[in-house]
Amino acid sequence: MREAASSCIYSLTVLCWWLVAGLSCDVNAAGNTTDYTVNITRNNTTNDAEANTATNTKSNSENNAESNAENNAQQQWELVKSDQQHDITVYYRRLPTGNIEFKGVTKTESSLSGIVAVFLDFESMPQWLYRTQKVILLKQVSDKELYIYTIHTMPFPFRKRDSATFIQLTQTPSTKLVTIKVSNAPDYIELNDDYVRVPVAVSQWQLLPLDNGRVQITFSGHGEPGGSISPDTYHFSLFQWLVRQFLWKVPYKSLLGLKEYASQEKYQKHKFYFIQELNDG
Repeated sequence: MREAASSCIYSLTVLCWWLVAGLSCDVNAAGNTTDYTVNITRNNTTNDAEANTATNTKSNSENNAESNAENNAQQQWELVKSDQQHDITVYYRRLPTGNIEFKGVTKTESSLSGIVAVFLDFESMPQWLYRTQKVILLKQVSDKELYIYTIHTMPFPFRKRDSATFIQLTQTPSTKLVTIKVSNAPDYIELNDDYVRVPVAVSQWQLLPLDNGRVQITFSGHGEPGGSISPDTYHFSLFQWLVRQFLWKVPYKSLLGLKEYASQEKYQKHKFYFIQELNDG
């Protein structure tokens, strides 16, 4: 019992330092000129059949999270930030695990293909996606399905995180809604000793075209940082309070950066055959 209590106190102490000392300060990953070399090795236990579907690479944690999706849908979203100048709103809701899920919503002038082009520019992704240092394409399964490897920044003295995720793009024919689903696949590649592997990284981007030539962007998700931050801490009120203070930066800063990048001419020139715009026949 004493060991369990000590472990809990330690986890909370680590969490306090991580959130207060780290998330309260902004890190500009794009400004780092160091050339980081990443040694990527496919896990030998991952076969080609597994590469054709995200469900075969999902962890038990993610499967449990998805099994509670219907229950989560019944919970109310709480508004935590509203920026009228940049037209960005951020919401929270609590998951059954005690973790916090975020949702950010904004609107911008763009074509659907223009925004998708930004997503597929992995080299530039760290310049707009919050707390992202490097993104590498691991495998292109199809034009709309792929695996990527990401290095996430962390505040000193904690080690940086890395993640392997499966990205799937779909479009609803009736509304032209584009959904980009990001599912964690932590076992898709071997562990890298230089980083702590993120056990759960689940997010979703929805691009809804509007009649006035604008697109409504909704970014939602949640994750588990792993390492010394145990899921056992999620139900503690201190954890809840700290997360609520700083988690809003993830969707807010990412949406702010995405809007800026999507406005560039080089992205707006793109036209993907698998993306139908609102006025396409």
